[in-house]
Amino acid sequence: MQTLANLYVSGGQAAQGSRVVSAGQDAQANRSPSSYGEFMRTKPLVFTEAEEPLEAEDWIRMIEKKLDLIRARNEDKVRFSTSQLDGPASD
Repeated sequence: MQTLANLYVSGGQAAQGSRVVSAGQDAQANRSPSSYGEFMRTKPLVFTEAEEPLEAEDWIRMIEKKLDLIRARNEDKVRFSTSQLDGPASD
């Protein structure tokens, strides 16, 4: 599989790379939005509080992976992730 950098090596391949990017954007635009149910099936952990900052960072990374897995739209990412905040973290 070629990377985009390899596709831009020559002028003829640049046009082909442009078509590949355009096709990817079209497919993403036509994709149905992720549902909250899809997100919840990934069994995201609820975050309440952390004694160490690294605990919060670990939770954020885990949530981001799950959002990427379901291909969540940017506008859904905040709603889905904040639904997993509880206690002091949700105040």
